[in-house]
Amino acid sequence: MQQIEAVHPEVARALRAISGMQRLQLAHETWELTRDRLVAYLTARHPTWPPEEIQRQVARRFLGTSRRIEERRGLAGALRASGGMGGPV
Repeated sequence: MQQIEAVHPEVARALRAISGMQRLQLAHETWELTRDRLVAYLTARHPTWPPEEIQRQVARRFLGTSRRIEERRGLAGALRASGGMGGPV
């Protein structure tokens, strides 16, 4: 079976050739570009959403799906109701 590489060997070589600080800067710039594109997409897709909602949705997508959070809350609530766990989630 052929192994699937996450990064093309030429890209890996180029990344190894730059400093750690340059790699960190590249990662940050990629994050900023992704965030900006997501803001533009959500603004176009949901023109009635206020800027605060756009920012909430961007954060939700970067931090993980709300479904997982809601599933955890539901599980924690069920455990509390059964007496198996105390305190807020």
